[in-house]
Amino acid sequence: MASREAKQLAWYSFSLAHMLHEQIKTRVKGQHLSPTQIQSLVYIHKRETTLMRDLAHWLSIAPPSATVLIEGLIRLGLVCRKRNKDDRRAWYLKLTPQGEKLLRDRFDLIAENLHRVTLVLNQKERQEFIRLLKKIVTTQKESE
Repeated sequence: MASREAKQLAWYSFSLAHMLHEQIKTRVKGQHLSPTQIQSLVYIHKRETTLMRDLAHWLSIAPPSATVLIEGLIRLGLVCRKRNKDDRRAWYLKLTPQGEKLLRDRFDLIAENLHRVTLVLNQKERQEFIRLLKKIVTTQKESE
């Protein structure tokens, strides 16, 4: 069973993510994207080659769900498919120029909102917060 501390951490993590998403929704005119759609764009952006099954695994969703998700992003003009030259059955996912721009714009909004919500911390506390987040993320990546 999770400790009280772990439950608090989970609650505050979800609360912060929800708060940031809601703030972005109110500032963005036009296209509304879900957190999962944004995560998909980030994943595709960070990799040279992205296969649907890899994205599904990373998002912890079933491949058919990933297909529906990507079809929506393709219809929005944010993602395109490129055929794998070595395996004609496989398709790579790539961001379109519009997808790259949208991701840059959203990332800037997220950074602005994070800056704003962390103003309750002094400079030293913000640096410590960043250091701790980096430690958690780095340690988890190494254990995967």
